[in-house]
Amino acid sequence: MNSRLVLIIVETGTKTSTEYVFVDTLCKWIGLKKASYKLVMADGVNNLAKSTAVMQEMERATQAPEKAKVIILFDADDDIAGRRRSIKGSMKEIEQKKGLNIDYDIFLFPNNQDPGCFEHLLEKITAEKHQKLLRCFGRYEDCIGDKYRRPDIKAKMYAYISVQIPSRTEWDKMNKKGDWGFTNEAYWNLNASYLQGLKEVLKSA
Repeated sequence: MNSRLVLIIVETGTKTSTEYVFVDTLCKWIGLKKASYKLVMADGVNNLAKSTAVMQEMERATQAPEKAKVIILFDADDDIAGRRRSIKGSMKEIEQKKGLNIDYDIFLFPNNQDPGCFEHLLEKITAEKHQKLLRCFGRYEDCIGDKYRRPDIKAKMYAYISVQIPSRTEWDKMNKKGDWGFTNEAYWNLNASYLQGLKEVLKSA
């Protein structure tokens, strides 16, 4: 791993989102020094080439004496190939606008291969001893059938972690900061093989 800056573009628009906090936590977990990476918020998948802040950060970083590596972390959603094409199109637009040649990688949640989102990644790294909580959702969905709107993956993961915290006050503080205790092995497994691809991308810079 060399010492050049890693500029990590995340889809979220707030530092108190679980996505932002998780990526920051994982960077530290794999040994990246705080000064060696910077998280930048795109505030939406369609804002990559529209955000002045993102373009300024890319321009500053890629024109540094030791050119930065850019890593883009967005949700794949329902069309991973389409999302990748869209991001490449936005990056080409930025390069043309700013006259840059950007060294970048794209990683689409959950695993850079399947459709889905950041919360699907979280689902895959839950602590084994608590996975019975997730199985409860399957029975709940069977129970409500097709007459009601089923909880989405965001609601599922919110429920998973919120019931773990004994104090409501403690949970409210954690959730307000987007801190779901990602380093707590009682809740999450940051050593899960499912994270290997993401870790490799982050380390590759």
